[in-house]
Amino acid sequence: MKKLWFYLLAFAAPAAFAIAPDQVCFYEHGNFTGQSYCVSRGELGSSHANMPEGWHDRISSIQTGDYVNVEVFEHPGFQGLAMVFEGNHGWLNQAENTISSFRILGRDNPGFCIFEHFSFAGKRHCRSHDGTDFTVDLNALGFNDIASSIYVQKNNHNIKVIGHEHSNMTGQQWNHSETSTWFPNDNTLSSLTVTAAAKLCLHEHANFRGQQWCMRHNGQDIYIPNLAGTWNDYISSMAIPPGHKVTAFRDVNYQNKIGEFTSDTPWLGVNNDSISSFIVSSIVKSTTPAAAKYGDKTWANYHWLGAHNAHVNTGEDWWVIANQEKSYENLLNSGVRVLNLDIHDSTSRGNRDVYLCHGSCWGWLGTNYVSSMPTFRVALNRIGAWLRQHPLEVVTITLEDNVDYRALFDAALRNGQVGDLLFNPHTGRTGGQWPKLSKMVEDNKRLIILTSKSSNADAANGIGYDRNYLTENYWSLGFWGNDTGCWARWNGSPLSDTSKAFHMSHFRTSGSVVGAAIDNSYSKLSNRINNECFNASGGRLPNILLLDYVDIGAGKQMVDELNRRN
Repeated sequence: MKKLWFYLLAFAAPAAFAIAPDQVCFYEHGNFTGQSYCVSRGELGSSHANMPEGWHDRISSIQTGDYVNVEVFEHPGFQGLAMVFEGNHGWLNQAENTISSFRILGRDNPGFCIFEHFSFAGKRHCRSHDGTDFTVDLNALGFNDIASSIYVQKNNHNIKVIGHEHSNMTGQQWNHSETSTWFPNDNTLSSLTVTAAAKLCLHEHANFRGQQWCMRHNGQDIYIPNLAGTWNDYISSMAIPPGHKVTAFRDVNYQNKIGEFTSDTPWLGVNNDSISSFIVSSIVKSTTPAAAKYGDKTWANYHWLGAHNAHVNTGEDWWVIANQEKSYENLLNSGVRVLNLDIHDSTSRGNRDVYLCHGSCWGWLGTNYVSSMPTFRVALNRIGAWLRQHPLEVVTITLEDNVDYRALFDAALRNGQVGDLLFNPHTGRTGGQWPKLSKMVEDNKRLIILTSKSSNADAANGIGYDRNYLTENYWSLGFWGNDTGCWARWNGSPLSDTSKAFHMSHFRTSGSVVGAAIDNSYSKLSNRINNECFNASGGRLPNILLLDYVDIGAGKQMVDELNRRN
């Protein structure tokens, strides 16, 4: 019915104006009305990294001449989602009012031209590309070491030209997937490899026919949570470049998974016209150490071992009632990657600071606080020092935050000397999605801090409010460890909210070695994860498993198993 309605609209729309065969016209309103802006392809084509003044995010309909297509981009500089239009389109669906740059393409095979001088001047050599890789010996063409600029024409094949310093495709090399008016490697090219770059195209009909929506994949995952408008339940075939994967879902927000597609799919069969959201990712294995360690996983789909009240440990302080046996460094060395800390704004010995206490910085010595009065600042320094000694590791700190004076919290953070390592969840995620762990490692943003107090979280200091990123079960197993049910700790934040990572607390009201030995057994952990929390959390395995006396029992074994299962 959606397609029929679309065709009725198109049939009823006013006829487009006649334009030149090599021309593209953009219109302010739908059905080719309002102000217009027209461009001709010319001899080599026309690329506009920026729409003319006043035309950004303003276009609602497009005409193309008989000899050309137009590739439009979401952002300036040919960045963001891209779509290719052919013919007359009175309504642009998802591209409406989003276009900021474009290229005019010939309806022949894509190709490229290299030029003797910068800005496409002087002697030139042009070749087309039909999707098959080939090489070019520039010396045999009398073009050795004289190329200074390149024009790359794009269409569905989206070619890439690799320039080589020497003949036979040897020596230093440079990638030229974009048009360049001047080579940084001016007058150094002796041979070329021409290949197809990665580009995904979704098609309205089977066998890659009808309207198409194409997007370039630059190594970062592409998340489309809602195919609103005509493209929802509209896709019948997909052209998928080698080394890439489309994970398709029947409903919006990545719900009701249909399956994974890793090659051209000329017809979706029973899933025809059923896709409402999808993710594009690379399945090309990187050789970087970070990618080898984490693969394609993000922080939110990895599984982490956590230490509850990591500061309440007998490894370095005298605690009568403790939750851990080891210092921060030794916990991290044993595989813990989430440290839970209880911080308080308190005055001690005349100094007002942010201290690590338990429940309160007053009360009973050895139960609520210790005489050394460790500070949050010093804890951050130690954790930061450990991270610098272990450049592939990512650590998360979750704060039970009792600091009411925001300036004091900011000062403790600022003096903690971890600012260069902080990953900012406010600005570092795209479309609500976490980047790959390998990207976080390569960017050296390897420390995440989440606080339970919303007033201490903001984008300026890079601290996240835990309820925006986590859903958590009620924290206690009870005094005797018998309360193994799984229900939400926070009102308004159900465990089944799959847009957030699942934080599973698994410890008793009061910590003890004996209690941990029972609770951290493989059978009890496995039973609670698989039979209690799995269904309650929307069919998920815990991303964070937070334990008392984390080195006792099977906590690390369980987390390693979860990472193998996911």
